[in-house]
Amino acid sequence: MSDILVETVANKLTTVSYECLERAMRLTKSSGHRNLEILQWLYYLARDENTDFVHVLRHFGIDVAEVHTDLQKAISELKINQTELPSMAAPFQEALERAWFEGTLRYGDYKIRSAYVLIAMLGERTTARQLRSYSSALDKLNRDIIVRDLDKIAGTSGEAGARPVDGSGPKAAAPAGAKGEVRRQPSGAAPARMRWPSSRSTSPPAQGPRSSIRSSAGTTKSARSSTS
Repeated sequence: MSDILVETVANKLTTVSYECLERAMRLTKSSGHRNLEILQWLYYLARDENTDFVHVLRHFGIDVAEVHTDLQKAISELKINQTELPSMAAPFQEALERAWFEGTLRYGDYKIRSAYVLIAMLGERTTARQLRSYSSALDKLNRDIIVRDLDKIAGTSGEAGARPVDGSGPKAAAPAGAKGEVRRQPSGAAPARMRWPSSRSTSPPAQGPRSSIRSSAGTTKSARSSTS
């Protein structure tokens, strides 16, 4: 795995898919699972109709309720009460990093959509097998079709127009003769940024206590805890 911090790659997720990640982190911590796996994240993606994941499932005629049930069953088989400080599993972070490359290089995007994560996972034999092991219904997914027809499949998804958590976006070219840094294009009010604050932070969050989560490399990250 690269030395990119989990906070950096997670903050490239769309605000829609990051909300699902926050719920997955809370579930992981409350259950005492050893790691935050992509499994828990997919479980919450399947519960949100605004995600690319749900749009992709429906495009292939996959029963979303069936997938949700299968994911829930897979989660129930994970060992509980293993730790109070779960880590993001290395394969999950690696899938997010590959999804970033898919989004930027293939689609010229500046965020990580759940569809890009699917494309990344289905492009690797090990992660494709892992994905399909969660639910036999996912055998119907076809990576080539997702890559080719993504706009048609998930163009109306809430992730299509969502900003990444870090608030980044496309930059406009500087006017002729202008000096200094290139400025971003105006794009309206930026969404509230969700952070994984450092455990060394001295300023408590405004909403509720935080639950800690670490990258698998051992760096502790934190996320606000709230009810699902």
